[in-house]
Amino acid sequence: MRYGKVVGVFIGLAIYLIKVRFDVFGALLIGFSATYFISALTNGGSIEGIISGRLPAVGAAFFVRALAPQYKREILWGGLIFFEGMAIANLVILFTVEPWTEPLYPFGWQTAIAGRNSWGLYSIPGLFCSLFLDALKKRKGSCRTAVLFIIAIIPLFFSFSATTLLMISFGCVVFVLIQFKRIRVYCNPLTYTILYLAFFALIVLAKIPAKIWGATIPFIGKSTSLSGRTDIWDATVSLFDGQHALFGYYNGLTSPLVIGEAGGQEIYWSAHNAILDQLLWGGLILLAFSLAIFFLSAKEPFLRRSGYSAALCSLVLGVFLVHGLTEMIVSVPFAFWIAFIFAWFLPSGKTHQSLSRAGRKDTSLPCA
Repeated sequence: MRYGKVVGVFIGLAIYLIKVRFDVFGALLIGFSATYFISALTNGGSIEGIISGRLPAVGAAFFVRALAPQYKREILWGGLIFFEGMAIANLVILFTVEPWTEPLYPFGWQTAIAGRNSWGLYSIPGLFCSLFLDALKKRKGSCRTAVLFIIAIIPLFFSFSATTLLMISFGCVVFVLIQFKRIRVYCNPLTYTILYLAFFALIVLAKIPAKIWGATIPFIGKSTSLSGRTDIWDATVSLFDGQHALFGYYNGLTSPLVIGEAGGQEIYWSAHNAILDQLLWGGLILLAFSLAIFFLSAKEPFLRRSGYSAALCSLVLGVFLVHGLTEMIVSVPFAFWIAFIFAWFLPSGKTHQSLSRAGRKDTSLPCA
């Protein structure tokens, strides 16, 4: 499987070079990838570990960016089959395999498919694929989408995840709101980014929940440490100094996030936050490339924010930002959608974004 990931990365890059050759989106992906390699070389890491561990998401982004402008429907069907196949396989394991059974159920809180807080990274992106396919047929929903929604919420009853619940709740509320044209214009990437940064400052940096409620958040019954995340965030922030500020600590082999006293220490590979993860894995340089890629994809949905298509794209970004508040965001599902949203507004066969003005009518979907 490790070598399969490596091959997948190069296939995605090859298709991109053949179909697109080069554009700003690809340049940013290359810079993003190069930062990992520089971090690995700086920290004495494994190049193969970087390719197989972090770059499959980059390969997926190259692949989708190259083909989506001409093959939107095919890419959506491919994404739906892949993501929902993973989600259904996860459900089968939940229903048929006893917890702690190796290798399909190695831990009580995760299956071999995904961890408890990552199940939504398959079922929810698949659900969005279905919504876009509905929109291409001038529909706002379908029986298929309703079934996929049920598949997305079933795991919550077996192994509860507050992160997934928040993603689904946010998605449902905003999906209703974007049906109204007057409200839709406010449901855009800028709004979601401001909200994300506000919650990042209040929860991650200032730890306001602990200061207000003490030990337990009353309305969700979770500890104000958010299952130990506050310790991980503090450890991540405390790591940075002049030596690692630019390129971080990532080397593909070990993690500097060690929490706890000797004899009871735990190693964490993720800082459990989108911003802190980028700082940990690649420092300020990786964070800069990550933000540039995000804002490049968010540009057109913001400029066309009065249209249904743009609002649906914005909703996808918003749901991933909810996930990125307490979990890592760099993944194949996120890469699929960040590339698809960028490519969605490109004229078929073109390698550049079309010019647009704020408020211009969105014609990228029949039901816009």
